[in-house]
Amino acid sequence: MTSSTASATRSCADDAVPEATGRYLAKNLPNADLAYLPGVGHVPNFTEPETFHQGVAHFLESEVMRLREPHVAPWS
Repeated sequence: MTSSTASATRSCADDAVPEATGRYLAKNLPNADLAYLPGVGHVPNFTEPETFHQGVAHFLESEVMRLREPHVAPWS
């Protein structure tokens, strides 16, 4: 069984949510990373949809590649 992966996004121009929140999520969610979106505000999927969608597409593509890799059982 493969584990899930998460990607926390942090908008660099976000005044509503502290940067520490993104770092906290990336640190405490299993297999998570933190993606910074430069120059976007608090709701990047509305204010900068192209940038946001590119980030989501990159994450999904990397997940597909990760899931296609052969996995070795921990007991072998």
